[in-house]
Amino acid sequence: MRSDVADYYLEIQNFDDEVREIYETLESGGVLDNTLIVVTSDNGMPFPRAKTNLYDGGVHVPMVIMWPAKIPPRRVLDDFVNTADLAPTFLEAAGIAIPGSMTGKSLLTILKSSEQGLVNPAFTRVYLGRERHTGARDENYGYPIRALRNKNYLYLWNIYPDRWPAGNPNGYADIDGGPTKTWLLANPSPTDKDYFQLSMGIRPEHELYDLRRDPGQVKNAAYNPSYESIRNNMRQELEKYLTETGDLHMSGNGMAYEAFPTSLDLDDGISYTKPTEAYIDELPGGPISH
Repeated sequence: MRSDVADYYLEIQNFDDEVREIYETLESGGVLDNTLIVVTSDNGMPFPRAKTNLYDGGVHVPMVIMWPAKIPPRRVLDDFVNTADLAPTFLEAAGIAIPGSMTGKSLLTILKSSEQGLVNPAFTRVYLGRERHTGARDENYGYPIRALRNKNYLYLWNIYPDRWPAGNPNGYADIDGGPTKTWLLANPSPTDKDYFQLSMGIRPEHELYDLRRDPGQVKNAAYNPSYESIRNNMRQELEKYLTETGDLHMSGNGMAYEAFPTSLDLDDGISYTKPTEAYIDELPGGPISH
């Protein structure tokens, strides 16, 4: 596993070298000072319990931003942001009006600030969601999760806890192939039970992690009486947000998400199921347009 992670770090090092080449090209061309550069990624590392999960290993991505002419350098910001915030940031930087349909918020104000830590007191939490990743389950079903993350806690709602989070046991296809996954599949022994269970096992409906005591997010406190009020408060806050944003799981129509075609439907000939399609037709207002 250490060798596997070391290979991953080597890829990061190679990427850093490429970023340096881009930086030097902009500098030599005399346009570096007026270029807004964002370095980030689309998801967490492709390892078990990381990518395709809503733990920090799957959603807490690197984000480094510079714009020498506009942004004070060498600062670390603790504001909770989302990659959806980048599009409105770019528009505002270019002097273009931000469409009302965009759900992200421009980061330009906090970027231009000279402060560190938490700059905008409204950016103290982030809402997370997952539906499908690959055709890893029967009927091409996904593993829907909704989550709320703030400075001290991470709360997750596993909407269908009877499903396999990493995909069916015939391959756990929601985890990318690699030495670590291969080792876990070959060693599901009692000694390594926790590693296997954390990565591939069935999960409870509710998960809660105290990030001050458990930064690795491996000790579920959701069913600990000492955390009952925290779990209830975070659950209520998450449900309020999901209701306000029209999440279909809050209206009992969450299965509608299972019917939306994905790249798998187009590229691999996998189609969504007839029962799900029929269910969509019976929803109030008829079929949902894609």
